[in-house]
Amino acid sequence: MMKMKRSKLFWLIILAASLSALAIAFLLVKSSLAQGTPTPEPTPRPTPTPQPALVITSVYPSEGVPGTLVRVSGETYTIPTGSTITIKWDTDVITSTVTDSFGQFSAYFTVPITATFGVHTIRAEVTVGTITYFDTANFTVLAPTPTSTPTITPTPTITPTPSPTPTPPTPTPTPTFRPVTPIPWPTTPAPPRPTATPTSPPPPTPTPLPPGTTPTFTPTFTPTPFLPPGTPSPTPLPGTPTPTPTLSPFSTPSPTPTPAPASLATTGWTGLMLLSGGAMLALLVITLRWLRGRIIQG
Repeated sequence: MMKMKRSKLFWLIILAASLSALAIAFLLVKSSLAQGTPTPEPTPRPTPTPQPALVITSVYPSEGVPGTLVRVSGETYTIPTGSTITIKWDTDVITSTVTDSFGQFSAYFTVPITATFGVHTIRAEVTVGTITYFDTANFTVLAPTPTSTPTITPTPTITPTPSPTPTPPTPTPTPTFRPVTPIPWPTTPAPPRPTATPTSPPPPTPTPLPPGTTPTFTPTFTPTPFLPPGTPSPTPLPGTPTPTPTLSPFSTPSPTPTPAPASLATTGWTGLMLLSGGAMLALLVITLRWLRGRIIQG
């Protein structure tokens, strides 16, 4: 009975240790993931832009010369129907109109003849109570196209061509014939040519050797390249240098890099969990074998 109580107590201790190891490994992994993944900040909501009470939707045309007819169109919001819209050219009032039942307006005006070249401001405004609402647009005044003046081309005057002056002919020289003197032929015979007599070179004189010296003979062999029959013998060109063999140094092989052993920092938390699981499994196997032996002995 005591043995069974001790075995149950041992099992409880082993189970508690295993659960503690698993809990520690889970907490380590969770803390590492919490540190590596930053908490995203909440995206601020955009501030709603208040809708304007008066907007110029189009200016047509947007550029032209002085005297051009221009149409200005727009829309109003939260403005009573029939409100008066004043149209200004820069700072001067040029025309006015009223809004319709849909809050839209349209007005026409002519670009002043005295308008200077460049960009000008068109302003549409309406006053409701004590508040004035307005919107602006740009209009570009262009320079008028200059009128081309016709250029008068003068008529070319015909210049008379002068008549050529006749040149007198050049007299041809008359050839004069002279008598030819004959060359006398030589009657004296030519002297005979000298005959060359061949002369043989003198035989080489042997050099006497000192007494007690054995004469040596060193043969010299000249390699003759093998040519197939019918191939002409190569003739060396004058001044051709004899190629000299060049010795190339052997290249030293580069050492093979040895891979560094993986450390605990590089294996990460996955390796730690595998090690913890292996240790717990080994501990469970040892415990099972010990309990089996105690039960058999009991």
